[in-house]
Amino acid sequence: LDRSSAASDVYKRQIEERINFIESYLVREFEGKARILEELGYIDSEWNAKFPSEVLRRLHIEELLTSELVLEGFFDQLDALTLSAVICSIGRDEDRLKGRSKTKVIPKSVVKEVEDVSNLIRELELKHLGYREHGKINWDIAEAAYLWALGEDIHDIARRTGFYEGDIISAIRQGVDLLRQLKRVYSEVKGFKETPAYDIVKEAYQLMDRSILREFSP
Repeated sequence: LDRSSAASDVYKRQIEERINFIESYLVREFEGKARILEELGYIDSEWNAKFPSEVLRRLHIEELLTSELVLEGFFDQLDALTLSAVICSIGRDEDRLKGRSKTKVIPKSVVKEVEDVSNLIRELELKHLGYREHGKINWDIAEAAYLWALGEDIHDIARRTGFYEGDIISAIRQGVDLLRQLKRVYSEVKGFKETPAYDIVKEAYQLMDRSILREFSP
């Protein structure tokens, strides 16, 4: 009985230690993410939401990267085709898909601007969290997205880019989802409906949301 009780006490202590570790980890992670948001201007020192958080809370794919691009007015300078290619590149694992050309359809200055914002976010994550989680971009898929926005056939796009059709459709679907989120931002957040990006995002969405997407199984 004594041995059983002692073993039970040891087990309880181990469970308590694990719970304490998990709670401590979650608190540190939460505080780290809050410090990132504070440094970028989404919350104040008391963790009260500021205006930029109105953009952030409407986004669910690479939220910080996309939100920063919106707030910088980045999308105002793009045409609908280039925007489509950029949006489909955001949030894609850079190591998963490898195509034949990374920046063929996107100007180098545009690529640099997006990557500068991505690198800033990754540096802040490393500083406050100790690891990098967000800021993913895969420019290899850009050409496929650009051709899709032009109305090209999926089979021809696959042949020209070297990607599987399923990978292209997956990227396009995510891009359409992000464009849908951006439409909400530019329609609902005060002051953004008057920007050039409002019409550009709507046009890009119309180009990308083709009926054939619904013919492919998720």
